[in-house]
Amino acid sequence: MLARAADWLRLCDVDRLVAYEPADGSAMTPVLTGAGFRELTRTERGWEHRPGRAQMPGR
Repeated sequence: MLARAADWLRLCDVDRLVAYEPADGSAMTPVLTGAGFRELTRTERGWEHRPGRAQMPGR
């Protein structure tokens, strides 16, 4: 199904797709590359998701 989605995106001239995942788990990268997507870049933001706590300083 994911490979089919990649085909449709190419048909629509979509040349970039953003995929977010936690820094400690890269389970989706092999799945996406296996479906024909390419990893263009990787960004380490240093953000930490802490449920139940303020996400931004001062809030």
